[in-house]
Amino acid sequence: MNIIPALLLSALAASAAPRDERAALKPCSADYKIPEAPGEVVRLFELHKDKNPQNVLIVHTYADSSCKLVGDVKDKGSLVDMYWRMNSGTDKECYKPTHPRIKSETWKSLEVKGMTPDNAGLKIDLTQLDMLEHDLPTREAEVGLTKDADGCDATVVLPMGEKGGGGVLRIEEMSAKGKYRMGVPRREIESLELKGVDAANRPKSVVYKEK
Repeated sequence: MNIIPALLLSALAASAAPRDERAALKPCSADYKIPEAPGEVVRLFELHKDKNPQNVLIVHTYADSSCKLVGDVKDKGSLVDMYWRMNSGTDKECYKPTHPRIKSETWKSLEVKGMTPDNAGLKIDLTQLDMLEHDLPTREAEVGLTKDADGCDATVVLPMGEKGGGGVLRIEEMSAKGKYRMGVPRREIESLELKGVDAANRPKSVVYKEK
């Protein structure tokens, strides 16, 4: 299953993303109570969009005490879940759960393809790339979980083509520019920027635009 060597995944894990921030965020309203998680909440990456950019979707998974994934591919929502960080970067930052319809649409663009035999990793197909001009060897990003003294970290690694400078990108953010009709968003996108770091933990980003 693994395209990316395990040693490289371990090296990338050294600069893994921040821990679960939900406890530090106040609910946006009394109705938005933070639900009890089935395991440790392990951040994967952030999704940014051009419409209402102050609201950021945090994509995460769940892990047990051994940093194995909680859930299975029969319930992909247990492997890739999400919540909103509203008013990001301001003193009004708050937690908001994701509407089921938005979750459903997001899962279509982040399609879980399978888990590793040891349940410490999975593949996510970035299906929106099919709408764009890209030279990636694969649309499938590899998620790997590792354990450290404080809990679990995750890396989301995608091999790059020539446009992205080769090597790999550990994805930390995705920024999508949508298409709209009379102000209403459509399912298509005009561009997608992938941001993160390379194997040496240097900042790296690449933008793919519509065909």
